[in-house]
Amino acid sequence: APANAGTKHLAGIVFSRTSTVNIPSLTGARFFAAAAIVLTHSQVPPLFPAGSFWPFDLSGAVTFFFALSGFVLSINARNASFGQFLTARFARIWPAHVAAICFLFLIFWPYSYQVATTPAEFRNLCLNLALVHAWIPERAVYWSYNAPSWSVSAEMFFYATFPGVLWLMRRSVLHTLLGALAISVGFQLLLGKVEPGIDSHWLGHYN
Repeated sequence: APANAGTKHLAGIVFSRTSTVNIPSLTGARFFAAAAIVLTHSQVPPLFPAGSFWPFDLSGAVTFFFALSGFVLSINARNASFGQFLTARFARIWPAHVAAICFLFLIFWPYSYQVATTPAEFRNLCLNLALVHAWIPERAVYWSYNAPSWSVSAEMFFYATFPGVLWLMRRSVLHTLLGALAISVGFQLLLGKVEPGIDSHWLGHYN
């Protein structure tokens, strides 16, 4: 679509300034999801003991953010270009990710002088900087340097697959949803059988 005064082009997806969908209730939902994440990570002394918020699974807030992000991107998407979209998404999250590693974990932490002094640590650093560390079923990798950044790595995977999934959804919603479900469940079942000793925490959560 040609650019005009009422249209903004961002990363190969055309967003209309006048028709971008804004749902205030979702903004409010973000607050509760963020609060749930804070409370989840507050279950340590001297704050709250473990299991303080049972039977609520507050960890589901991260999944909620993933779903919400995909929903917002989908309802505002007009036209998708894979390369430009992925570049823009990468530019949105990668600088902050690198800044967190550099300033929080390479400068201020006491062990910073040991960072990347072995081949394994250097590998972990490279995977972390590339935002693919949560794709590796090893805790030393997906929790390396900045452990909460596993969610950013997972988000990068979702961004990488989003244009293709959106293209399929526009053709057949039901078939795409069923196919995505079959692939997700099948992957976990198959990998669990092929690699019985695989990190179950990664298999059921971090990937």
